[in-house]
Amino acid sequence: METIFPELTGLASFFLNSFRRTGGALEQTGTVIVKRTYNVNPATGALAPAETALPIFESDQTIEIGPPDDRETIIQYEHDLAAIKPQGDLVVWGFVGPAGIQRLRVNGATWHSRNIVAPAGETALFGWEPRVDSPRETQGNFPDDENAYPLPEPLPAGFDNLFYNGYRRDSAVAAPFRYFLPGDVLGVERDGSVDYEVTLGPETATATYYVYSGSGPDVEARWQPHTLVMQRDTVVITPGEDACYVVWRAVWPFADHPADAYRRLEVVFDENA
Repeated sequence: METIFPELTGLASFFLNSFRRTGGALEQTGTVIVKRTYNVNPATGALAPAETALPIFESDQTIEIGPPDDRETIIQYEHDLAAIKPQGDLVVWGFVGPAGIQRLRVNGATWHSRNIVAPAGETALFGWEPRVDSPRETQGNFPDDENAYPLPEPLPAGFDNLFYNGYRRDSAVAAPFRYFLPGDVLGVERDGSVDYEVTLGPETATATYYVYSGSGPDVEARWQPHTLVMQRDTVVITPGEDACYVVWRAVWPFADHPADAYRRLEVVFDENA
């Protein structure tokens, strides 16, 4: 299948086949991802596309933190290859939290809240939820027994698609979280006041895949288009670097058409929707 992705400042795009559970049944997905990296104006919260785009992460990006004699490896950026995200993912990394109540707000409403106890210095203030910790581990339902592998199916029975979401479960206040909208104001509150904000821009993304019906001439004019609105489902903010990235994702049941019928996938990214 030919892929046509937009070539704009700060953008990276990717297509993958993956799997989800739908009504308990395993379903193969077509998933298209568009990721844009931004510089944040710390005075206004406005976003500007970064000249250097972060790539689509195909594996977790880790970093070591802590004193030399007690280093800890944590996820700086989780991989982007989720088949679907049932909820919006809001992550803040690299922002040291003082002791006290810290909050993440969307348009003034609290989505996440944590009570940081002394000594302060929590770097991943609202970082990624480890996949090996419950309740996220329970949502995945992957067997502990090594002899159970390879699994008979790509995902275990009882797999909850929410496993693909990476936000911290222990801080979630307003879950389930909707997807992000143009103009949303995302605020980090530390020590009682919002001291870092990001305002999402007007951009939208649309994906269209084209399939051949299997009869008649196999020419572009006869390919059937199927258009998908891409959801802005992930925002990752790194205040210490005045940086942010946003992920748009569209998902469809790939087996709706024979694999050899797919001809083209095209993404249109509108910067001024």
